[in-house]
Amino acid sequence: MEVQSESRYINRDKITSNPIKMDSSMAVPMPSTMYESFSPFLQLPFYQQISTYQPDTTVTVRISDSRKRFRDSTTESNALHLPQKIKLSNQSKILDQDILLLYNSQQSEINCLIEQHTENLRTAIENQRMKQKRMLEFVIHESMVKKLKQKDEEIEDLGKLQLMLQERVKTLIMENQIWREMAMTNETAVNTLRIELEKVMQVSEIHQLHHRNGCEDAEDAESSCRSNCHVEVEEEVAGKWMCKQCGVNRSEVLLLPCRHLCLCTICGSSIFNCPLCCSAVNASVQVNFC
Repeated sequence: MEVQSESRYINRDKITSNPIKMDSSMAVPMPSTMYESFSPFLQLPFYQQISTYQPDTTVTVRISDSRKRFRDSTTESNALHLPQKIKLSNQSKILDQDILLLYNSQQSEINCLIEQHTENLRTAIENQRMKQKRMLEFVIHESMVKKLKQKDEEIEDLGKLQLMLQERVKTLIMENQIWREMAMTNETAVNTLRIELEKVMQVSEIHQLHHRNGCEDAEDAESSCRSNCHVEVEEEVAGKWMCKQCGVNRSEVLLLPCRHLCLCTICGSSIFNCPLCCSAVNASVQVNFC
């Protein structure tokens, strides 16, 4: 506000000083311009009467007197306005100094504001960067935790599957061992039965030979009895080796675990209990007689 008021004061002084400059410019006029400027006064009636009674020299004298008065008034006005000009110049110097000081202070304040704004902006950018960094770290941490959790679940599932497979392998190994033992047991039973059958066949052949020799001694007297004896022996042997279920086919199926050879091939596929001891049949083996 002080600067504006001083500037207004300066403008007003400039406006008041303009007529002085104009008067100073008119301080030394040319004769022709001066005559033209006074030409309206020459047309007045009282001036025309004076000009009729006086010669032309008086006119020049009047013009020279007016010129002197104009010059004197100009010098007086210049003398009056000179201190004012000096005062205005001093005031302008003081005003320039004040303006310079004000400009410097404002410039320093502007620089301080710029520095403060720059520092605030830098701090805000740094805070925003740190916030984004923390958010990024949080997102990465959450994703890593989620992935690790998924991997742990997969590892746990694989562990469970491995345990199941191990149990299955153990079960298969045990079943294989059981089947192997059963096969060895069946093989032993078959070999034993084969040996027993061979012994039975040998005994039956011996009995047949002895019976044949005894029958030859009494051919005439006991011919009918011999024939009946052979028939009974053959029927007894044939009935011993016949199937105990149907009684038609020969027994060729060995039942386990009771080890009875008492069923034919047809009946062995449909019977689940032994017809001799009535025990449950777990397995059966077919015996081929040569």
